[in-house]
Amino acid sequence: MEKDTNLGAFLKAIRERNQKSQKQIAKELKCSQPLVSHWEGGRKKIPFGRINEVAKVYGMTDDEKKRLAEFMSYVRLVESEPSGYQAFYGLISLPKEIREKVIRAVRAYASAEEE
Repeated sequence: MEKDTNLGAFLKAIRERNQKSQKQIAKELKCSQPLVSHWEGGRKKIPFGRINEVAKVYGMTDDEKKRLAEFMSYVRLVESEPSGYQAFYGLISLPKEIREKVIRAVRAYASAEEE
């Protein structure tokens, strides 16, 4: 499977490869189909406590689980920044090297501004 840089596209590709509908995923996860759509559309994040369950229901391979963990680690990093989640959630669609450069630059700017 080609590496996706967008969490929603990543989830959708795995779901479609395993020939499951959003409705089937929602039923197995005991949540609503619109919620699954929001995850795949990037409008809502997957709760950290459900990551393993989501990976299992989507039918992810070990490599895909690692990729999901990378996505989720990045989201957690951004959320730890003051108001960073809202401002930088879109960075998740950037390649990892660029995301890291942007985050370093923002942190440097914020530190300089505090002085």
